[in-house]
Amino acid sequence: MANGFGQSIGQVDTVYLDIDKDLASQLLPFESIYELAQFHSPVLKQQNADIESKAAAIQSLKWTFLSGVGLTSGLTRGNQSVVTNDNSNYPLLSLSNGYRFGFNANISVGDLLSRRPNIRQAQATQKFAMARRDVLAQELRRELYRIYQATLLSQRMLRLYIEGQQVALVAFQTAEINWKENRLAASDYSSASQLYTQAQAKVEGERVAVSMNLFDLVTLAGVPMAQLQRLQR
Repeated sequence: MANGFGQSIGQVDTVYLDIDKDLASQLLPFESIYELAQFHSPVLKQQNADIESKAAAIQSLKWTFLSGVGLTSGLTRGNQSVVTNDNSNYPLLSLSNGYRFGFNANISVGDLLSRRPNIRQAQATQKFAMARRDVLAQELRRELYRIYQATLLSQRMLRLYIEGQQVALVAFQTAEINWKENRLAASDYSSASQLYTQAQAKVEGERVAVSMNLFDLVTLAGVPMAQLQRLQR
């Protein structure tokens, strides 16, 4: 990996990115990343679960009143027979020794009257959760785009800082040779050394920025880095 950049990216994922190429050519287009985030983002997955729970609550309210309704049955024994006009008993019409079924309803007036308002309230709560999901989706899109662009910018800045570091290194090495040969003042040598140190610090700082931006990108999208990369042909 050129310039040791892969080691920093490796902290985010085992899949390495090439510093010699723009990340824009290695990462998926933003819209593709956002489509993945819509299905895998932890924030949206949580909100979807909340919407599903509210839908289940509505169904529960619709059928709650049935808890007071039941069927009863029992086996009866006795000598009950159908009486006809001539006051005679017909064995075939006997009602003795049979099962009897009954219907029992015990629903309070309060439950009956509050059922429809409670359902409407639950439906309104579900609509609010769905609207909240749309807001979160917009916020995710905005934040994801910001991180995506920040990642590309930080990688371009890193490449520039690396070029500056290489120039500062050559200048420092030249100053060191001249200083050892007494052809350069100590102050000039010190200045070249400081410039090289500053260039190194900029590279390390921007390398951390790239790594952090990639970490944020992976976290927001909710998928590993491997799924955010283009297929290389």
